[in-house]
Amino acid sequence: MKKCLPVLLVLIAIASCNQKPKDEQQNKNTKQDIAVSAIEKWMQGNTDYEGYKPIEFGEINPRFERTARSMQLESLIYEEIALNPNGSEKLDSLKNIQQNNMGNLMGYIILHKYETSNIAGEKFANESLFFLDTVFRVATVLNPEAFDQILIERHVFRLDSVE
Repeated sequence: MKKCLPVLLVLIAIASCNQKPKDEQQNKNTKQDIAVSAIEKWMQGNTDYEGYKPIEFGEINPRFERTARSMQLESLIYEEIALNPNGSEKLDSLKNIQQNNMGNLMGYIILHKYETSNIAGEKFANESLFFLDTVFRVATVLNPEAFDQILIERHVFRLDSVE
């Protein structure tokens, strides 16, 4: 019995060391998970979307504001592509530098398909482009006709609601 006690204590210590704390497990949410959660919460709290049911979420994409450096790199990349259409080491280097100098992070965009219902109970499938700020709050929602607006121009968005 005396020999079993130290072995038992060692086994208990090893078993307790392998378990991760709940806080550490919860902090491993991906940006995609955080964005989906924020959009669902916002949609359910908004009276414009009665009978909201999520159908599908697209991939979250960061949206950057171009800086002087990012525009310069883009220009150099286009020049190098014109000179060497088959690629070169310089082109690869410029693309690597561009990956590290994307510009100022403005937020994220994500495409979302969902279903809503009207007063009569009719169900409608909808698709919207959501712009989230850098802390994953819904800044604005664009309909399919306005998709090009956000992809081409820089817009300043007013938050619909600040929590």
